Order: sequence, then structure tokens, then C-alpha cells
Amino acid sequence: MASFQLLLHSAFSQSSSLPHMDKSSNIRRANFTQIPSWISLKPNNSTLDTLQGSLQNVHLVSLSKQGKLKEAHEFLLEMECSDVSVSPQSYKHLLETCANLKSLHYGKLIHHRLKGLGRSPPAFLGNCVLEMYCKCGSFQDAQKLFDEMGERTLGSWVVMISAYADKRLLDNCLALFLKMQESDFKPNPNIYISLLKCLLESSCLELGKQMHSNVIKAGFTNNVVMNTTICNMYMKCGCLESANLCFDLMHEKNTVTWTTMMVGCTQADRQDDALRYFKRMMNEGVHLDEFVFSITLKACAALSDQEMGQQIHGLIVKLGLESEVSVGTPLVDFYVKGGDVESAIRAFETMSEPNDVTWSAILCGYSQVGEFEKCIKVFNSLRNEGAALNQFIYTSIFQVCSGFADLNLGAQAHADAIKRGLISFLYGESAMITMYAKCGRLDLAYRVFESIDEPDTVAWTAMIASCAYHGNAVEALTLFKKMQASGVRANAVTFVAVFTACSHTGLVEEAKEYIDSMRIKHGVEPTIDHYDCMIDIYSRAGLLNEALDLIKTMPFEPDAMSWKSLLGGCSIHRNLELGKIAAEKLVELDPKDTAAYILMFNLYAVSGKWEEASSVRKLMAERRDLKKEIGCSWITVKGKIHRFIVGDQHHPRTEQIYSKLEELKFSKENNPVLSEDDDVVNILAERKEQLLVHSERLAIAFGLISTPSNAPIVVFKNLRALFLFTPLHTQTQEKKTTLEIRTTSFYLSFWNFAKSALYQLHLVKAETARAIIPKEFKLVEAFGYTLGGFFLANYEDSPAGVFDELVVIAGIVWNPPTSCAWAARVLVSSDKACVHGREDVGLPSQVATFKKRVSAIPMTKKSRFGNFLHKIGIINDYSPGVGGKQKSSTTGNGMMIDIQVKEMMNNHTSMDICSINLNNTPAPKWTGPAVKLSLPSFSGLTEYNPHLLKYSCQIECRLRAVPPAKVSGPSPLALPMPMHDEVVVTSEYKGSETTDFTNNNYKRELSISVMLSKPILALEFNFLKMEVQAPITIQQ
Repeated sequence: MASFQLLLHSAFSQSSSLPHMDKSSNIRRANFTQIPSWISLKPNNSTLDTLQGSLQNVHLVSLSKQGKLKEAHEFLLEMECSDVSVSPQSYKHLLETCANLKSLHYGKLIHHRLKGLGRSPPAFLGNCVLEMYCKCGSFQDAQKLFDEMGERTLGSWVVMISAYADKRLLDNCLALFLKMQESDFKPNPNIYISLLKCLLESSCLELGKQMHSNVIKAGFTNNVVMNTTICNMYMKCGCLESANLCFDLMHEKNTVTWTTMMVGCTQADRQDDALRYFKRMMNEGVHLDEFVFSITLKACAALSDQEMGQQIHGLIVKLGLESEVSVGTPLVDFYVKGGDVESAIRAFETMSEPNDVTWSAILCGYSQVGEFEKCIKVFNSLRNEGAALNQFIYTSIFQVCSGFADLNLGAQAHADAIKRGLISFLYGESAMITMYAKCGRLDLAYRVFESIDEPDTVAWTAMIASCAYHGNAVEALTLFKKMQASGVRANAVTFVAVFTACSHTGLVEEAKEYIDSMRIKHGVEPTIDHYDCMIDIYSRAGLLNEALDLIKTMPFEPDAMSWKSLLGGCSIHRNLELGKIAAEKLVELDPKDTAAYILMFNLYAVSGKWEEASSVRKLMAERRDLKKEIGCSWITVKGKIHRFIVGDQHHPRTEQIYSKLEELKFSKENNPVLSEDDDVVNILAERKEQLLVHSERLAIAFGLISTPSNAPIVVFKNLRALFLFTPLHTQTQEKKTTLEIRTTSFYLSFWNFAKSALYQLHLVKAETARAIIPKEFKLVEAFGYTLGGFFLANYEDSPAGVFDELVVIAGIVWNPPTSCAWAARVLVSSDKACVHGREDVGLPSQVATFKKRVSAIPMTKKSRFGNFLHKIGIINDYSPGVGGKQKSSTTGNGMMIDIQVKEMMNNHTSMDICSINLNNTPAPKWTGPAVKLSLPSFSGLTEYNPHLLKYSCQIECRLRAVPPAKVSGPSPLALPMPMHDEVVVTSEYKGSETTDFTNNNYKRELSISVMLSKPILALEFNFLKMEVQAPITIQQ
């Protein structure tokens, strides 16, 4: 204690030596953090007792303000041991710090010290404890303390109701509110404001009106915050008329009130009303802040009102707010959405500290105008500088890589996004599907698609469009059918992808069915884009008259694309008469489109109309604003892009490239695929010479001299889809290289199974299931039980031939956002099926025998309502006859099927697993409703496949409920003897900490325990068709 006294003496001597210094100055400069927390508090000088208590409380407050709760708590205990009283204000500061730091542990310790004082603490401290529990999220402790409080204040009610309101716990709020009305306390404005903030949906509108009525009765309508909250409530509940009425009746409005109305209008898609409120603010001289400009610019962007947005930009500059990120970011976004990227860049450059949202907006702008290199450059600089990145930035980069066809950068961005956890759910994943597809890797696109647990419309559309882009129409249409089966609704873009697939493979009839069923079956209104696709399908298939008839009869005025599609078909099929009509209409609608001139030149040339062809060229030359896009090809080697045009001689390795071309000896005769030109037919001698140095050939030659001999060469072209070249071998002596030229495609294995099955659900003890299910998964359980059971099937059509299968399901596991059944054991009746399950699907398959014994039993009708109830699949309307004799109402014989399942051991012996007794009732004419199921499943983590796999099953069948099968277990003599660390289980799991979970005998016993648990439901699958997709590895 001597050191503490010396410190005090030094402090007082210093203050006495400075008589002219203001005391308040001393207080402001006092730094209590310099007082060590280890100072002893054992007093030995009574003259300083009074000062010590004050100083120690100040030090305690100082520790709490610094967030040193551990030291503060130790100091608090030492003060109590030294009989130094702790002031209520010190406790208040400690509790506030615990609340701010969400430290429930120390909050409870301090609450415990308060309860141990032996006297009731001040009421405000009780409210501080309440607030601490609420901010720490421990509402159970808060509610318990509130119920036990002997003396509640109005503040106690405010704390509890406000806390429940902040967490959107409306029922709790209302319960306390009603309880408060029964007490002596009356709600104040804060309580009404908290309650009104909870009402955010249209279903709460009536309750909101009642609250509004109570506010009027209580006389709180002159409160501007209250009135603003009421307006916000009506806006959130979708009642804009009531919100407008309340707003107009307000005597006092602030900026928050105005912005509340503007936000409500924009959320209700009433952008014009939002702008009208902004104009009223200007006329009434209301203060404009950053949030007002942000909402107004969003409304202008939604309306594409460039003029209004530019005027607001001028006002922002006038007020000096253009450098603020909260104003500059919406301004950049406004210009980007309006297509004015130059103005967006100028607005961006005026900002002082752009954030990740700003960078995301500017990257999106660069992507829209095709400035892919700038976009990539900005992205790389952000990564190198360690700037904050978000999900939208990576989504923009995926889109850039799609347009730029840069697989290397796209894969790097994908890996970086995974590392940072910044892959946007669905939108980012859908962008990756498109990116990989446009980079030529449809297999990777499919893997990304399969990794999405529940794809939405955008994801399905991206995958369908990717297959169509690669000319894989069959797979695209199959995916579309699966999309429909999964219950996801198609949109207008989905049908554009479907029509694209039909166009590439000439599926005219299928396309006609789709366009006829769009409105009726799918609820999608056809647009001019869909009719243009249909015109293109007719034109490519040579049905030019049908295409022309559709143009004349469709419910839209034909646009430039309509006539361009017809003109393209005329060029392919050399129909000069219709081509001239289409070209005239196209030039009339879009005189700056070079496609009309180029296609007509081709058409005249192949028809021998040289004068007309020359006139088209001359007309195109006279119009200087018409410039044909130069065809170029590019290839990415070691992260650098190399571009080539026809006859290009500007590359640093030109000599080696042309030498390789000479070595390859390209010619039109032996390379017909590569000699096709994009716009001009190969009829002129000079064109034939140019084809020898075509841009694609130059890119291929450069790839051959710049990449390893076994590496694929991916070449992209701006006027045509990509090609993938794989060098097969090179014969140096003959100077000849063989190339395999192929378009990218993918292959995905599916296995089909067909016949019938029984799916029986059991109540399985959770502890039994946990012993089987890997710790990576969370078990779905309630009251100590989960849903397990078995799947018993007989397959006549499968990749493994005819076989029986018993799948023991341990329980239901949760893997957000889906839940799956976990197969603990799979028993099959053939070696081939066992190998297929282990190696191809990753299942814990074992070979077993299924010995069946069938006996006939008389069946009688149970109820006159049985037929109806049986049809809807909820009861079995037949029962066995008494004593084996048929009654007069007996309708036929059923079958008792007893299946003995024995697992084959490694020593060629068998082990009894279970006996399954089935009552097979006479089949009704109607065997249940036809259903389609899509079931995601997990497998692997076995000795045969240590990886975690995921696959999906597509099931079509007729489904009905049947009586559960009776399952009996093996006799105790049939069970294997337990090993030194093994536990035998017969009817329920009895775990042990020393159990060897990898032991095969132990797994068998756990599976038997599942089979013997209580059945609750059985479902019979008739006419079963099951498609099992090859699994993919999701975790090594």
C-alpha cells in the first residue's frame, strides 16, 4: 500500500505547486490509465480512506472504458475484499462495456456481484443489466430478470420491448405491450416507435392501423419521429395512400421524413413519385443530404432519365458533395446504368476515397462498353494494393472473363473468390457457369452448376444457354426438362436459350411446340426476341417461306433482327429473290448495319450477279460511316493475349509463325473447316491466297510453337465461336503435324435403374445415427430421434443388370440449403452391382443374398370408403382374412413375402442381417399419383473411396402408402463375437468411447439397430425409373 500512498502524495504535491492552474484543466489532463491495475488495496493509512474510494472507482471506470474487462473484474474483487465500496456509476460503466463488447461472461459475473451486495441495487442498474443481456443476445436471461424484478420502471419496459423489436420478435413485443397496459405504466413514444418498426409486411397492416389509433389516442401525433415511423410503417406494409395522407397531415417534417417517403416509393417501383417528392423538397427549401441524392439518383437510373440525373449531378457539384463517397457511388452507378461510361469515369475521378461498392460500379461500367483490359487492370491493382473487395466485383470479373474468353484469369479469380469467401450465391455462380462455357470449358461449367444445391432460374438458364452455345442441343433440352421437373419457372431468357439450341440442330417441330406453349403452359409472354429466334430456326432449316409467313403474321412489327435472320437464311440457301426483299427491309430499318451489305454481296456473288455485287461494294464504300468489323483471332499463352488478323506480320515471332504454317501446308482442299470465311465466299483468287494466312491459322501456328506438344490450343475469334485444337503427334522427319479439330463438348455419366421399391421410415435414436454419420454433417433430430429406415428395391434394368438392393438409412443430415438421407450400409445381390456401387457411386456396398419366400393369404375389404382412401394413398383398404378363411366380402388373395437378407463375409460364409416381412395386397387399378423427385445425395468417406462425393437422383414413379413391413433381427447366436473394443447392438445402440467406428462388424451391428427401430411410414414406388448421376468430388 506504500506505493499507492506515494503515488497519491506525488499527485497532491504536484497540484499544490501549481496554484495558478485551473482545476478543470487538471481534471481534463488526468490520465488514469497510468495507474497500474496491480496496485495493492490493503489500507494502512486512515487519512486517505475517503480519497482512496473515489480514486479506485475512477480507476475501475477507466479500465472498463478501455475494454479491459478481465482486469476490471479482478480489480472489482480486490476492492470488495478491501471493503472499498463500488459506486453505482462504476457498475453502470462496467455493464455498458459488457453490452458493447457482447461479453456475456463478464456481464453475468458483474450481475452476480450486484446480487451479492445484500441490498437491492438502484432501479437504473437493474435496467442496465437488462440492456446488457439483450445486447448480448441472451433474451432468456433478460426475460427471467424482468419477471423477477420487484420494482420495474418505465425504462425496464422500454428496454425489453425495444430489444425484442430490434430482433424483429413481434410476438414477444406484443405480449409485453399487452402486459404493460395491464400494469400501472402507460406506453411512451419510444415503445410505440419500437413496435411500429417491427411491422414490415403487408400482413401487419391491420395491426399497424391499430397502433396508429393508439398513438392518436395517447396524444403523440405532434412527435416528428413518431409521425415519420408511422409513414415508414405504411410504406413497408404496401399502403402508400395512407402513408401519403399521414405525410400531408404532418405539421413538422425533417429530412428523414422526406427520405422515408422517397425510399418507400422506390421500393414500390413508383420512381416518378420519388422524384416528385424530391422536387417538393427543393421548392420547400428542405435541407438536402447525401442520402437524399442517393435515393434520387437510383430513381433516375430506374427511369433511364438522363436529363434529370444530369441536373441532380449539377446540384451535387454546386453543393460541393461530389467528392463524398455516399453521393459519388450512386452517381457512378447512375451513369453506368445509363450507358454513359465516360461520365461515370469523370464522376469516379472526383471522389476522394472510393469504396468497394464504387469500384464494383466502375468495373461494371468498363465491362459494359467492352473495356475488358481496363477492367482487368483495375481488378489486379485492387488485389495488389490489398483494397477491400466484394462479391459484386468478382461477379463483374467473371462477366469480363466471359467476354474476353480468358480462362486463365477466370480460373484465378474463381480461386481467389473461394479463398476470400466472396462468391455471390446464385448470381456469382451463374456468372461462373457462363464464363467457363464461353472459355470453352463446358465440363467446368457443369461442375459449377452441380455445386449449386438449389439452382434458380438464372442458374438453370445459364447452363442451358452454355450447352446451346456449344451446339449441344440434346443436353440443353434435357436440362430444360429437368428444370421444369424441379419446379423452377422458366423466364423469357430461358426460352431464348432453348430456341438457340433448337436452331443449331434444326429442331423445327420442337421449337414450334415451345413457342406455342410458352404462354399457356409456362406463363411466359412471347416477345419479339422469341419470334426472331423462331424466324432464325426456319431460315437455317431452309424453310424460308415459313419464315416470311411468320414475319407477316406475328403479333409484332418485325425489327432489324427479323429481316437479318431471314437474309442470313437466304444467303445460306442461295435464295436471291427473298434475299433482296429481306435486305431492302433491313437497310430501311437499320441503314448502318453492315450485315445487309455483306450478306447481299455474298448472295449476288454466288448467283453470278457480279455487277450487282460490285454495286453493293461501291455503295458500302461511298458511305464512310459503314465499316465492316475486321475479323481477328486471339490466343492466350502464359497469361498474355496474342491477336492476329488476316496476313498479320506484326508479331515479334512472325518468321517462326509463317515457318510453322509452311510446315503444316494448309490448303483449302485438305482443310475445309479452316478455310471457311465469315463474310465473303471463297470464289476470288486473291481471297484464296488470303485464306492461307487466315487469322485462325496464324493463331494455331503460334500456339504450336509456344505451348507444350500435349497441351490443348484454344483459339477465339470475334466473328465466330471458338475452336479447340489438340496436337496429336508430330512427325519430324516428314515435317507433318496432325491436328484434331473439334468443338468443345462435355460428357456426363448417368445410370438408369427401373422396377419397384419400398421406402420405409423409422424413428432412429440420434445417438445411434451419430455413431454412423460423419462429423462433417449436422444430424437433423428432435427429442433425441431422427428419421432413418431402409430402401428395399428390385431392379430389372440397370448398369449392373438384375439385382436386389437394401439401403440402410442411418438418419437425415443437414447440409444447407438441403437435407439428405445418409446411407449407412448398402447390400446388393450381385458382385457387379457391388463393384458399381463402390467404385462408381462411392457407396459402402457389400454383397448379400436375398432369399424370398412367398405365401398366399386371403384378403378382405376393411371399409366401404377404402377404395377412395386407398386411391389417395393414405391407407391400405385390405386386411388378412380371419383364420386364413375368406369371408364373403373377400376380394382376392394377397401375398406374404418374407425376405431373408444375409451378408456375404470375406471367408465365403454368410451372416444374418434381418428378415423383412411384406404384406403384398391386391394391387388396385390406380396405384397412386405419378410423381417426379429430385434428390441430392452424398456418398464416399469409405475405405473404397475416401473422398466426400455428391450426386443426384432423378426419380419418376407412382407412389402410394402401404402398411410398414415387419423387420426382425438375427438370433444372438448368429451375431459375430465382439472384438476387444467393439460393442454388440441388437435392438438399440449402446455407445462406448472406446468403440472402433471403422470396424466392419460394428457398422453391421449399427445398421441392424436402425432396421429394428420403430417404423412410422412406408411408401411403395411402382413403375420406378431412377436416373443416378455420376458423383463429383466436393471434398478431398
